Amino acid sequence: SISAAARSMGMAYRHAWELIDDLNQCFREPVLVATPGGHAGGGASLTPFGEALVRRFRAMEHAASRAIARDLAALERACAAQQPTSRPTTRRATRAKRAARRR
Repeated sequence: SISAAARSMGMAYRHAWELIDDLNQCFREPVLVATPGGHAGGGASLTPFGEALVRRFRAMEHAASRAIARDLAALERACAAQQPTSRPTTRRATRAKRAARRR
């Protein structure tokens, strides 16, 4: 559901719905279709085009990560020596570290 996806990302439902609406308007085919129904039914699902879009985006993301990995590692090594050992970790930094480990 859009609600569950928005919650998992710490995003308001309205914001998530506006982003989905923007995506659906950007492309000739819809990315996601929603069926009204609330708790008793309904929901949202990716269209075949939406699934292909996600796959393509993930492939682009992976290719970009590979392309910059060496430079990013060099920058991280340069920064590590100057950073205090006990600094607070931001949510974005934590997600980035997890994503890097999965690759």
